[in-house]
Amino acid sequence: MALLRGDPVGLSVPRKTLPSKCFYDAEGSRLFEAICELPEYHVMRMETAQLTDIASELAGFVRDGAALVEFGSSASAKTRLLLDALPGLGCYVPIDISQAALDWAVAALVDDYPGLPTWPLAGDFTVRPHLPDGADGRPVVGFFPGSTIGNLPSDEATAFLGRVRMLLGAGSSLILGADHTRAASLLVPAYDDAQGVTAAFNRNVLVRLNRECGADFDLAMFEHRAVWNATEGRVEMHLASRTDQVVVLGGRRIAFAAGETIHTKNSYKYHPEQLDGLATRAGWELAERWLHRLTAPNGKEWVFGTTIMNAWHRGREPKARIAFTDRTHQFRQLIPVPGSSIASISGAECRGLGLGLSQIRCLSDAPSSPNRTVCDRPGLWCLGESLNDT
Repeated sequence: MALLRGDPVGLSVPRKTLPSKCFYDAEGSRLFEAICELPEYHVMRMETAQLTDIASELAGFVRDGAALVEFGSSASAKTRLLLDALPGLGCYVPIDISQAALDWAVAALVDDYPGLPTWPLAGDFTVRPHLPDGADGRPVVGFFPGSTIGNLPSDEATAFLGRVRMLLGAGSSLILGADHTRAASLLVPAYDDAQGVTAAFNRNVLVRLNRECGADFDLAMFEHRAVWNATEGRVEMHLASRTDQVVVLGGRRIAFAAGETIHTKNSYKYHPEQLDGLATRAGWELAERWLHRLTAPNGKEWVFGTTIMNAWHRGREPKARIAFTDRTHQFRQLIPVPGSSIASISGAECRGLGLGLSQIRCLSDAPSSPNRTVCDRPGLWCLGESLNDT
C-alpha cells in the first residue's frame, strides 16, 4: 500500500491513526456493501427510500445531456434510482478508490444501461481528478451520496466541496446525501453490529498492512470499538490493543500499550445548518433539501437528508463575511454570505460549528454595514458587538 510505505506517520505518534481510505481494497469494499445491508445500519435504507421518493424531483434539476459525476461510487446501487429518472442523461462518470469495486459496478451498469456512455475513474476522489473528455461542454451534476461527507472533519469537508466546485465548473450542481442522526443508542449499534461485519471491516485495515507492507499485526490482539463522541458530533471507530505488544511495520517497531487504540474512522453527523455553512464557504448555495425521518422502536429518530446545491455564478460571489470570535476575542472563523452585505445566521448553526460566541461582527465592503445589528426574527443570532452567549 503506497500510502503507508516508508514512514507510517499515523502509527508513529502518541495518538495513532490510519486514514479511512485504507479500508477500501477489494475485500474492504465487499465488507462495506455487506454493512449497508445490516439491520442496524440505517444509512443505506434511509437514503434509498428517500431517493426513491424524490428521484423525479431531482431529475427536474438536471438538464438533458448532462454528465453525472459520482464521488465514491462503490457498487453504484443508489445511482440506479437517479439513472432510471434521467433518460436524457449524457454520460455517467463514477469515481472510486477501489478498482475492483469500480470494475464490477461498471460491468453491471453497461449491461443494464447499454445506451449510456460510462467512463469510470479509479483513484482518491478527495484529490481533484480530471474529468474525461466526453464530459466537456456538458452541464455537470455531482452526486455524493451515502453520507460520505461525514468521513471528513469540517475544514477538510469544506476544502473537498471547494475542489468539487472547481472540478465541476460554473453552473454545475451537486446532490449531497448526509446522515443527520445523532442518537448514540442508534449510532453505536450501526457501527458495531451484532454479526461482527463492521469489526471485520475495521480489522481488514490490519490485513492490508500485513499483506502490502509486511507488517505482523495479530488480528486477534485488536478489538473493534465504536463510540459516539458527542462533543465532536461524530462516531469514531478504533482498534484497541488487547495487551502490551510490539508490531513490526516497514522495518520499524511500533509499541502498543494495553487499551491503546488506532483511530481508523470518523463519521461526522452534521446538522443541516452545519452543512449549509460548509457548502457556502466552498462556493455552493442551497437549491433544495429533503429530510427523511424515521422513529426507532426506542423512540429515537433516524434523520437523513438529501440536498441539491448550485455553484455560485460569476457576479454572485459573497459580498459579506461573518467573523466569529470567542470570549477572548480571538478570530475563529469566516463564513461568506452570498448575495448580501448583511445577514443573519441561526443559533443552531453557530452551536453546530462548535463556537462559544460572545461577539459576532459583520465585515463588508459596504460602508453602512459593518457592526450593524440584525435581530429580525426570534432564535437568530444578531450580527453586531456585545452579543451574549446563550
